[in-house]
Amino acid sequence: MRTIAMKLLLVLIFFRYLGVVIRAIYLNTPLGEIWLYPYPLIFSFVTIVVVKTLISDPLVRIDQAMSRFRSGDFDERIDFKRKDEIGNIARTFNQLADRVQSLILSERRMTVNLAHEIRQPLARMTLLIDLLPKIQDENEALDSLRIEVEELSCIASSLLKLSQYERKEFELTTEVFSLESLLKDITMKVKPLATKKNCELVVTCHADLHIKSDRPLLRIAITNILENAIRYTAQETNIHLDAGTTTNRNWIEIKIRDFGMGIPEQDLDRIFMPFERIDPSRDKESGGVGLGLSITKSIVRYLKGEVYANLCVPCMELTIRIPN
Repeated sequence: MRTIAMKLLLVLIFFRYLGVVIRAIYLNTPLGEIWLYPYPLIFSFVTIVVVKTLISDPLVRIDQAMSRFRSGDFDERIDFKRKDEIGNIARTFNQLADRVQSLILSERRMTVNLAHEIRQPLARMTLLIDLLPKIQDENEALDSLRIEVEELSCIASSLLKLSQYERKEFELTTEVFSLESLLKDITMKVKPLATKKNCELVVTCHADLHIKSDRPLLRIAITNILENAIRYTAQETNIHLDAGTTTNRNWIEIKIRDFGMGIPEQDLDRIFMPFERIDPSRDKESGGVGLGLSITKSIVRYLKGEVYANLCVPCMELTIRIPN
């Protein structure tokens, strides 16, 4: 890059002195005085300083930034406030870098989320396979395995859709469906986990309550919260799942309450952060990796809703709000 300025300097000196030589010939100026003529040299050096400052150095900075970005430093950006062509190049690079970084982070999140979500279905499939020799009705076992395979396919498809939505590659596929029917499907899926802890799921939802949203994504969001509640609630307690509309009927609220140990009020927002563990020892016992609620928050955000936690002693309540 720096050779641009040097080449320009040599060209300027050559043409300026060439002009002096031609003028000296026509004006009968002694050639000896030509080399003492300082103005072309001064002009050339001033020009080289200007070219180096305004063109060469910025291009070097752009080249170095691109090299660092190519080497894996995806946070690299060029801080130029110029509004000329070089400034446009810098801003275009920054926009391209933002886009590439967004794609990379989206793919990484999808991979991690997928690994988290398929853990439970795979565990259930492993258990079913181990129990096959003891199950008399093989058709029932095969049907259960088929359901789990379909669940894995649905999870992979939904998380891929979520990743694509983050990259603005598609629009949500919304449909009008019964919320009561969705909650029944979810509770049937997590009922074995609740039974293991001698817990009962108490569902309250009006039969005529319908919602327009992306059913597979909303199913993942609610399931994550419900499994989290079952995992951390006390033995032999009830877990309440209530669905209804707000007073102005602009929102549909889905509230899940459990009677676990709870968490400090100042840590309520942290539970939605990826890999966040408020109680590390408890997570080790449950097998959680701190991603379920983070995935739920991402899904609800893309469904144009919100999710938040309330500490209602002696219970813990998480609420999903979706536009009605």
